[in-house]
Amino acid sequence: MKALILHLKEVPYTVESALIAGESCKSFDVEPQLFEGYIPSRANEYIKEKGLGFYDPGPKLYRIKNKKGGVRGCMIGHLEMWHEVVRRNETTILMEHDAQMVSTTWKADFNDVLHCDAHRFEDDPDVGKDVQVVPYTHARKNEIQFKGAYGYVLKPHAAKRLIEAAYEDGITAADMFIKQKYVDLQQVKPRAIMCRSKQSLSSDRTFDM
Repeated sequence: MKALILHLKEVPYTVESALIAGESCKSFDVEPQLFEGYIPSRANEYIKEKGLGFYDPGPKLYRIKNKKGGVRGCMIGHLEMWHEVVRRNETTILMEHDAQMVSTTWKADFNDVLHCDAHRFEDDPDVGKDVQVVPYTHARKNEIQFKGAYGYVLKPHAAKRLIEAAYEDGITAADMFIKQKYVDLQQVKPRAIMCRSKQSLSSDRTFDM
């Protein structure tokens, strides 16, 4: 299995962090590849060039998120990773720079998209238990959607559907975009990937440069 690790070449600490993430992958026989993301200025150029709109079902939260440069850059980075999954036609692990692989539970069978951390920043109570793949249940504004997109496994047919949805409905924060209305969302227990930092690529503080 291969893993794409999203980072920003213009922000050195994300490159260093991505290398750490890559080493964690190697510990579990996963082949890491650093994948260059988009700072806000480049993301805005991409959005304009591709004619992408913004997903806005009504709640103010989406409108606030859609204006943030870091959110736009992170989303475009994920969108380009989805394109790469389709090009390769291979099920692939997708990680952000501050993720860390901690087990091989990502090997479990799933349908479309497998979130690899059911507990986010909390301790994992499932460590040592049998591997389970269960429906993803986190809901925001009555939509089942990811809470954090720092570590998930994606199949090519699902990547294609997410790309289509981006052009059909518009984009928003990457985790809020990956939702049940587009693809079957499942999560694995115990976790396979954890997040090492609370400052993600979508944070505008990342781009203080």
